[in-house]
Amino acid sequence: MRIATRRLLREWKHYNRTVRQDEALFYMKPHDSNMFVWHVVLRDFKQTGHELYILLYLHQLENDNSIIVMKCLTPNNKLPINRNVSLTHLQNLLLLEHGFVKLIDHIWGMFFRTTDTLMNNNTQINSRLCYSWNRIVCKDFVRVFPELCGLLQEGDYDLVKSYRHKLNAIQSQNSSNCSTTKPMDDSFYFGFNKGIPPSNGLTHNFLACDSRPSHKHGGEIIEEMQSSLKRRRC
Repeated sequence: MRIATRRLLREWKHYNRTVRQDEALFYMKPHDSNMFVWHVVLRDFKQTGHELYILLYLHQLENDNSIIVMKCLTPNNKLPINRNVSLTHLQNLLLLEHGFVKLIDHIWGMFFRTTDTLMNNNTQINSRLCYSWNRIVCKDFVRVFPELCGLLQEGDYDLVKSYRHKLNAIQSQNSSNCSTTKPMDDSFYFGFNKGIPPSNGLTHNFLACDSRPSHKHGGEIIEEMQSSLKRRRC
């Protein structure tokens, strides 16, 4: 089944027209008019106050099958930062009756429709860190979503610098802390309990991601994701 780019565009425009920006759970924009690469901001200001910035890559294979890859660029307690995560098993949400907006809503629920919060096991990750990180570290966030930027506060740069230093220290000690299949938090469900069958032998508590973090900006990350997927096809 092929990804219908016209449908993606139509659903995106309809979502922007019908959802009030101050009440939106997520914001999404294509990367430089490329309907297969999307910048997405997930927000949960009513409960946790967290904001996550992710890249979503929709890859069409020659056999008409599709691959969905996500990279979370904001620190969180659910997924490793700056890693390619396969969401291909959720392609039915995108390609069948549910649609693109439902897929994004499902991803939002992976982070926020759970019994715990993003900072359950890591008290260093709070809403202010997420907010500051997106505006200081993620250059494409400011470029793609200028309407969401707002203002930084005194101490935000020190907060980001401190966490980044600790993150680099952890990654240098254990550069392979994410293997091809890694057990993860049970609360981060992949939709199998929602009637969506697993594919490629994946189970609900396993995460497929790459083995090395990336500190590149959005455009370089997208090229990296595309190259990685091409290598897997060979």
